[in-house]
Amino acid sequence: MTRDDKIQEKELFIILRSGLWGKADGELSSNPDWHYIYEYAGKQQIQGLITEGISVMGVFVGIPEQIFSNLIAERSFIIKRNIQVNRVQSRLCSSLDASGIPYAILKGQAVARSYANPQIRRSGDIDILLREEDFERTNSLLSEYTQETEYHHESDLHHALHIEDVWVETHAMAKAYFTRRLDRVMEEERRRMFSESELDCYFQDSQKISIPNREYTALFLLGHILRHLTTESISMKQLCDFAIYLDAQHGSLDRSRLVKMIDDAGIRKTWLMFSVFAVEWLGLNPDKAPLYETGHSKYGLIVWNTKKKVDSLRAEAKKRKIENFWLHYLISFVEFTQRNNLLWRISKRAFFERIWREFSPLPSAFFKKLFRIGGDKFHRKRFKQ
Repeated sequence: MTRDDKIQEKELFIILRSGLWGKADGELSSNPDWHYIYEYAGKQQIQGLITEGISVMGVFVGIPEQIFSNLIAERSFIIKRNIQVNRVQSRLCSSLDASGIPYAILKGQAVARSYANPQIRRSGDIDILLREEDFERTNSLLSEYTQETEYHHESDLHHALHIEDVWVETHAMAKAYFTRRLDRVMEEERRRMFSESELDCYFQDSQKISIPNREYTALFLLGHILRHLTTESISMKQLCDFAIYLDAQHGSLDRSRLVKMIDDAGIRKTWLMFSVFAVEWLGLNPDKAPLYETGHSKYGLIVWNTKKKVDSLRAEAKKRKIENFWLHYLISFVEFTQRNNLLWRISKRAFFERIWREFSPLPSAFFKKLFRIGGDKFHRKRFKQ
């Protein structure tokens, strides 16, 4: 990394922390790379935080006019989009309450409440957590609001619909697909949360919105990050959500219970890594980060370098257009190796489990294909006779 790259990253995080916590955090050079900052904000879905940071720091001079006007326009769009998502969410929650279906809104708008200004967090879809027995009933209920369904995965009880230009996803299973221990703990907590009615809630206007308890949400936010690490790429918005939620809920979190869940899931070191990043890179108060320990700055650097590498792999994969079948698979294998090399540094257990998941089906798939081909040949011979 060149000196200019380090300066770019330093100034990016100064602005981001200023927007995240609502107070200036450091000084910028006389000529920041606004094109880099603007492009990165767009890719990582943090335009609202960057615009807020610029406003808090009062560094309007020197920003190219086009970039500044784009940031203002995007901030306005984010606010309008949040209003729309909140309206749809209230409508769906009202319908679920009227039908007597227990539910919990995951991440998204529920976590946005932890921000000083929830309207500047870029909204995504609406994720609804359910009991297994309510999955099909809920999907039927929500289908009355739309005719457009993106997918329905029976194996992991996951369904998605498009309602009033907002994607709504229902989940009767919430797994990170990072390690089986983590998935088991998350599933046990989900079932217990519904069976013992341990749901929290907040009110949006006059509508009650049910949400998971604080400990489950904290674990789920990290699990969501880890799922993206192994399958896609981590967005800075997800990392900011993790930090801001720990800050907002630190007084209400049952730390002993959360730590037990983390230990049962076998992700203490992984949690520590992301806690270090939240504290030393995003500016979270160390006292508000469970399990945070000083002297582990290298963990924050590992998280940041891992994120950059995964982002790079993802961007290259999107740009690539390869017609040759074998060349495509060769390059995919190289990407797979690089991604798992990064996973090794985060969690060796997750590394071995991912290798097993990827390669254990190959022998059976090979023999199935072999016998299918043999069967086709056998039937062709009989047909000829």
